[in-house]
Amino acid sequence: MKKLSVALFLTMLLLCAACSEESSGGGSLFDTSSMYGGMEPVTWNFMLQSMPELAKYFIKVEKTGGSGNAVISARKVVEKAETPLGNFTVYAGVGIPLTAYGPTIQFSDSGGSLNLVAGDQWVMMVDSSQLVGIFPTGLNASTNYRLAMTAPATVPKCQYGLFNALPGISMSIGGVPQQLSAGIMHLEAGDYFTTGDVPETSMLLFSTGFPLLPGAVPVVQAGDQIEVSYDRNFISDGQGGDFFEVLAVSDRRLQLLDLVQGQTEPTQNVVKVFTSDGNFVGIEFIFGLSGSSDSAKIDNFSFRVNGVELFSDNFEGQSLKLGYPNFVWMPASPSVMLGSAGLCSYNALSSAQSWCVNGGRAWTLYGMGAEMNGITGLEFTITDGSVGSSFFEGAFMGMVSNSVMSGTYSGKNYDSTCAEQGAFVDLIDPSQTAYAAGNWNLGIQAQLKNCDNPADEGLPLAFTVTNASMLQVSTLFGGLLQASPLVPPFQDSMSDVITMSGFVNGNSLMAMMATTVPSSIFYRLSLSGAADSWGGSGMVMGWAARNPLALYQTCEVEGMFTLAVSP
Repeated sequence: MKKLSVALFLTMLLLCAACSEESSGGGSLFDTSSMYGGMEPVTWNFMLQSMPELAKYFIKVEKTGGSGNAVISARKVVEKAETPLGNFTVYAGVGIPLTAYGPTIQFSDSGGSLNLVAGDQWVMMVDSSQLVGIFPTGLNASTNYRLAMTAPATVPKCQYGLFNALPGISMSIGGVPQQLSAGIMHLEAGDYFTTGDVPETSMLLFSTGFPLLPGAVPVVQAGDQIEVSYDRNFISDGQGGDFFEVLAVSDRRLQLLDLVQGQTEPTQNVVKVFTSDGNFVGIEFIFGLSGSSDSAKIDNFSFRVNGVELFSDNFEGQSLKLGYPNFVWMPASPSVMLGSAGLCSYNALSSAQSWCVNGGRAWTLYGMGAEMNGITGLEFTITDGSVGSSFFEGAFMGMVSNSVMSGTYSGKNYDSTCAEQGAFVDLIDPSQTAYAAGNWNLGIQAQLKNCDNPADEGLPLAFTVTNASMLQVSTLFGGLLQASPLVPPFQDSMSDVITMSGFVNGNSLMAMMATTVPSSIFYRLSLSGAADSWGGSGMVMGWAARNPLALYQTCEVEGMFTLAVSP
């Protein structure tokens, strides 16, 4: 549904833009004089997330019996599309994988030997790999059993697809594990077009540990002078968009410290100084290499605060130096990497070892966009060459607001034997991270669609949340938003008890809210849009169940949100 909505918006946007161009007599949207004129460098800070859908697994007893005799059937329903999963014999305490990718369910004895009765049925609801609950669809007669989900479903990822080709980042938002793929892209953009080569990217990440790591203490504060030094060597054949980049991240700012693009530079020592604006500082070493002859090395890393060295690593150990709990020092690489990244002794810059990145692969990005009434839509593709006997193409559709682009992603290889899908957020030339902490006053204006119960179709979902105290904790990839532990649980204007959490990166906001104790309606909503210290606005997507006693009767939710933030 989200993909369809974005696609329809972009189609109308492009048609209207083309009509506008034609009526003005100034040529068309595809006039080659405007396609490539005035192309300028642009940097994309790109994050990709797999998006498992809300899935309902109907589990029905087909044959009465106990362990080893009872037989169940299972079917999966997503957006009213039904997929039979087959029949399974039940053994007490033994997991039953419903598909090759999960989830796995298990019947166990409870208060005696389990006895399942033909005709009984349950619905297991799973949202983004998280179990919502398992609910009987009627007055079941089975006894002495316990039914549980013992392992979630995993999202298929193509071996040479984009999820595996970008560095993987793990984080927790609101206690829910999130797997993200992240990267930096240096491109050329004009009025309507964006294009460029995207080399294989890996990272070496450093940050202070406070307040994320247990036991960590603050080692920097606002106004401290931070000095970062390292040796580097970079070899490039000048093709495929090769680059080496160093970024400094603090509570609010993102600063470029060092950048080498498409050229070989001999070994040199680099010293960079900047001022911290809070108690968090991070350094990102980013390597983008496209071919077997490209390489990059760093050595003798040092981190100083007000002239005092607090951490250093000369890469002479068997692994990266341990900085826990006050410092984080770790690599982030693609799970399927054609090049290599790690400690090496060959032509080390100093002493016996350096951190070395060798070889890689190249992708090509090509995009087309249009603007209407101040709203910009963009559609682009990222493709590789023939890698591992596969040609992979990722298609993206999104909208741009305040230098934040967000939308949907779908990818497949050349013969469509492997496909993956998700959502993306892209920061265009980012320089800061918004501060969205404070008292949230949130308004939701949405509508129920594609309902299991026809009586719910088209009903509004409109409510507010007032004075919700949210905290923001800085990380290398933005600010984590969470409820203040000093305030009671939040309630919406319908008196439902809810949870809220989120993530702000640059001026992009991603948040989740869900009912925990429903008094009128159960919902799980995802908010995505632009944000600043004053608030934000954007899209609401998710699902809701109007009858808390029959949560498997759900509706999709689509709408908008507005957010005002006060101190």
